[in-house]
Amino acid sequence: PPADARSAEIRAHSLKKDILLGGMDGRAADLDSEAPADTRSLHVTLQKTEGALFALSARVLGAIDDTRLQSAAHAAGRAYGLTRLLTDLPIALARGHLPLPRDAISADLMATLCAGTITPDAQMLLQSLASDAQNARTMARKHIAALPATQIAAFLPLVMVEPYLRRVLHPEQNPLRDIVDLPPFSRVCRMGWAWWRKRV
Repeated sequence: PPADARSAEIRAHSLKKDILLGGMDGRAADLDSEAPADTRSLHVTLQKTEGALFALSARVLGAIDDTRLQSAAHAAGRAYGLTRLLTDLPIALARGHLPLPRDAISADLMATLCAGTITPDAQMLLQSLASDAQNARTMARKHIAALPATQIAAFLPLVMVEPYLRRVLHPEQNPLRDIVDLPPFSRVCRMGWAWWRKRV
């Protein structure tokens, strides 16, 4: 029955199967203990996972699969995915997984990160990833503004990027050990306000 329901959704909304399969492959990478080789590889994975979900949600709401939608979905996926990566770091490290680009991490820095110790180098790396997420969010908002207002709902999770990053980078927070979360009511209010304004 679940497979039949999924097939019905694909037909009803003319969804691309390759996007769904790509998302499954990307999620499988989350179970891999090996970190992405470089930042580009990480961005590609986020495009296939979070980016694909944004695109599929917009398609269900009637969006046309064109360059505007793909640009919005890719940027939103990168922003949200990087934010999720940073907030989930304590969980990943507890499982022995360091999901950060290997080309940005020296052997000494890797040992520091795995030990859950914040050093200037570790802080610089985390701030760089947060800046990448913030830049992607800014880019996504520009692309989303060009889409019909009815499709804003597909991108509502994007409003959580800024508050989560602010918590991750808080001076009293150790993002390698402390799990970051926001009250459910706060999340609902932020998304509800964004939907009412038709702006993320």
